[in-house]
Amino acid sequence: MNLLRPLAFILLYTFLLNPAFALDKGLKALSQKKYDKAFAIFSDRLADNPNDVVASYGLSKILAQKSFAQYDIERAYVHVVNAREMYKQLDEKGRKKLSKTEVQENKILALQQHIDSVAFQNAVLANDPEALEQFMKTHVTSPQLESAEILKSQLEYLIVQKVNTYEAYANYMKKYPKSKKIPEARKTYDLLLYKTFTADGTLQAYKNFIANFQESPYLEEAIVKFEQLEFKSLLTENSLEGYEKFVNENPDSKYRKWAEDSIYARFTSFPSIKDYEDFISKYPNNRNVRNAWDKLYVLYNDSGTPESYEAFKARYPNYREPYQLENDIELSQFGAKMLNTNFLGFEEDQVDAYIALAAPTEQAITVLKLRIKPWLDAHQYQKCINYLTKYQSYFHQKSYRLSSWIDTLVKARDSYEKNKKVTAFTLN
Repeated sequence: MNLLRPLAFILLYTFLLNPAFALDKGLKALSQKKYDKAFAIFSDRLADNPNDVVASYGLSKILAQKSFAQYDIERAYVHVVNAREMYKQLDEKGRKKLSKTEVQENKILALQQHIDSVAFQNAVLANDPEALEQFMKTHVTSPQLESAEILKSQLEYLIVQKVNTYEAYANYMKKYPKSKKIPEARKTYDLLLYKTFTADGTLQAYKNFIANFQESPYLEEAIVKFEQLEFKSLLTENSLEGYEKFVNENPDSKYRKWAEDSIYARFTSFPSIKDYEDFISKYPNNRNVRNAWDKLYVLYNDSGTPESYEAFKARYPNYREPYQLENDIELSQFGAKMLNTNFLGFEEDQVDAYIALAAPTEQAITVLKLRIKPWLDAHQYQKCINYLTKYQSYFHQKSYRLSSWIDTLVKARDSYEKNKKVTAFTLN
């Protein structure tokens, strides 16, 4: 009897030291929410056997309890991940031993998902992109990863908005290419980029922007600003060479016409036949070339005689309005014949038509004088005044001469009506 008692004690002691018995006690303490006791049991077991799935699971579950003094959701995550991996490595016999415990694959997975969820909420409450970044690095299998990524991008976008530089927006777009904020970020980036590179408002700043950012939505605006500044600098410089350079380098600029007008004005400020010839020869594509030809034509053919038009035809064989020239030659011959015959054989309406068509040439003025001569001789001054007034507008730049004639004739009329006498006068 005495021999049996020590043997029983030895068997009992051996049973109490059995790892399975200890783990059962740990799980029981865990189910009774005796977390400190369970934590001590599982910690001791894990120290002896780091690959113990039950101990890892138990520690994970305890550390995930907010009521536990050593609550640590991230340490809980480490243990539950280990528990999942070790459970996968168990053979059928090992899993059978755990069949009557809560340490099952679905339970371990549920615990991990719970821990993931809590960790995600903690990261959200931190309201910090770095906290969310750490969550994503640690909880790599969490179903909340996508949500964490979206929230992180939103928080970082708020930071980018506060920084408000094109570099910050560029980094954001590179980091979050799928963010819903990309369209807004791109729009702000483009604007800040444009403002930054053209902040000093200089010609060189806009030139550099145009050269370096061809895809910018502000390219067209930059080109307009550049052309404005370039043209303003030309106005300040006011040199023929500057205007020529602008026209050559900016063929599509809306300021080209003003540059061309400035060139034209330089050549025709004191117009002469030679000035117009030089302009036409040097700037055949200038928008004022047609006007220059018109001015040259009028100036060269001021006399309005057939000889003048024939000389023009010989001097300028490439004149762009040959039909006009032929018509004017014929018209001048018609007028010359009137003068040579003193209107003999011509109707009054033919003479009137010639004056209207041939004005403001000198030959038209000569015909005009001859037309009113019979009225002058008969002292019908008012009739002369009425006729001159009717055709004055046809003489354009020479209309002042007709105004002078009218003034002279008004005085002659008044004098004749009063005294039947008129002081001698001439119409020049």
